[in-house]
Amino acid sequence: MCADVRARARLRPGADAVVHEYVLDDGDVVRFDASAVTAPLRTLVDVARSGAVGDDVLRALAQAGRIGLDEALASIQRRPLPGRRIARRALERALSPR
Repeated sequence: MCADVRARARLRPGADAVVHEYVLDDGDVVRFDASAVTAPLRTLVDVARSGAVGDDVLRALAQAGRIGLDEALASIQRRPLPGRRIARRALERALSPR
């Protein structure tokens, strides 16, 4: 899970999750009723940075969020996130026109 560092997220002991705390910009979060989740672009970039998913997952996320390669790469360049090179390679591989 990804949480804004200002939220000071805590899990109960034994929870089957890992929380990564980041500074999230206003555009990184959308609300669904009482729940806040990362926006489609932020989610795509975070998943690509993990290096743990295949091209089909990245393509599906990009398509669902109507996100193009240029937009995704620009998002990576705007902030110093760990795994930027991994994300760039993964997104270029998955989203480049064939």
